[in-house]
Amino acid sequence: MPKQIKDWMEGLIKDWLIEEYAPGKKNLTKILSEPLLEELISYNDKDNFDRVIAFGLVMVFRESLHNIKVKSAKETEKKRELFNAPLFTKEWFNNSEYAERSCSNDGIEIYTYNNL
Repeated sequence: MPKQIKDWMEGLIKDWLIEEYAPGKKNLTKILSEPLLEELISYNDKDNFDRVIAFGLVMVFRESLHNIKVKSAKETEKKRELFNAPLFTKEWFNNSEYAERSCSNDGIEIYTYNNL
């Protein structure tokens, strides 16, 4: 595992463990696996700690799911078409608060905009 990803993973674990889910109650108290707790206590970057690595990869996966959800929400906002916006609807043109309608000599409607 690249060092940058391992450092990020360790940071995610640390942040999750000290995060409080209720006033005075840290997420650390949610872990029911004694072997995982023992490995977390004795963790270092030289020895083999499979449970800690698996736990860390769950934290990385959790973070990636969050990023996917945020990205898809942004894409939904981008799909709103410009010409469906109120600015280009007949309602906006007919609203006397924003536009005055008149006809030219050719019978073509002319709009002048006030209060923009």
